[in-house]
Amino acid sequence: MMSGRAQIGRAALLLLATVASRADAAPMPGPAPPARTGDRSAAQAGCVGCHTDIAGEWAASLHKVSASDEPYREAFAREPLMFCRNCHVPESTPRNPVTAWAEEVGVGCVTCHVTTRGGVLAAHDAVDGAAESASPHALLRSPEFAGPGACAGCHEFAFPGASVMPRPDDMQETVREHAASWARDYACADCHMPWVDDGAGRGHRSHSFAASRDPEMLARAVGVSARRLGTTEVEVTLTPGAAGHAFPTGDLFRRLELRVRVIGVDGPHGLQRRRLGREFATGGHGGMFRGQLADTRVHNEPVVLRFDLMDGPPPPTPICEDLSQVEVAWELRYQRVAFPDPRRRDGGVLDGEVIVAYGTLSGDGS
Repeated sequence: MMSGRAQIGRAALLLLATVASRADAAPMPGPAPPARTGDRSAAQAGCVGCHTDIAGEWAASLHKVSASDEPYREAFAREPLMFCRNCHVPESTPRNPVTAWAEEVGVGCVTCHVTTRGGVLAAHDAVDGAAESASPHALLRSPEFAGPGACAGCHEFAFPGASVMPRPDDMQETVREHAASWARDYACADCHMPWVDDGAGRGHRSHSFAASRDPEMLARAVGVSARRLGTTEVEVTLTPGAAGHAFPTGDLFRRLELRVRVIGVDGPHGLQRRRLGREFATGGHGGMFRGQLADTRVHNEPVVLRFDLMDGPPPPTPICEDLSQVEVAWELRYQRVAFPDPRRRDGGVLDGEVIVAYGTLSGDGS
């Protein structure tokens, strides 16, 4: 009798039995419905059982919890659109109840690598001849899978219903932003899936999928400098960094908040803030069609913001007679907005934020 692992391996091999005639013709990953061939849960278990290092990285990634983390659950409870579920729960059959396995696996190994019955989809730089000959299943080398096409299905899309009433602006435009950036000749994986040592001398691309929850990656995405222009004026310049797309990108509720405050003055009297992101007008067909009013994010050119320390309501007690001598602190935050609310001073409820950069300007301008 075969062991449980052998049975899983056999199920995976049956699923991936035949090599496709052209690897570049293999479908790229994307929203549900996936290619429902064979037992996908068994194939997923086979992937995890053999590729333990990669599986460990994936298990700690945002892909793994795409259907189960609390921000997604809360957002879906407020707005239960199939449109959202198709990318967050891609292993679920559309319009049927979500299975426990589909929710648990999120964006799994099979979601990206098993898009056809022809074999396991792999980037052309991910396998060599020896590895391919030793593989227990067929491998499909695909140039497209090595580029932005592997990510585009779930990271660039229009608003729901755009096919009925097209809008000029999409909900996410990351792939087009990448194509217009300095990084257009690099793959998404070069930043988000860097090569790591696997202890066997070959290495592999990391499946941790570093992104907006990674403080180090966010810090590399933008350069920040600040200076005092005079007695009361402060200038902060945001310069494009290592991000190969607009910063921030992705969800339209991702934004930057730049804060400037006079040290020693509490509350709104001593704090000013500017937010950088995409601003939309809603309307038509239940409010789902949106047109972009403004885009203040960091693209390919520096963004310069100026603050006057005299703006806003006066403090309850004078700061000092000579404002040129006061210390000023600045701070850039990357924010994930769970629920926008323009009536609130903070602009909405956050599901998280990361301090990207900060500094202090002394009274002498340094």
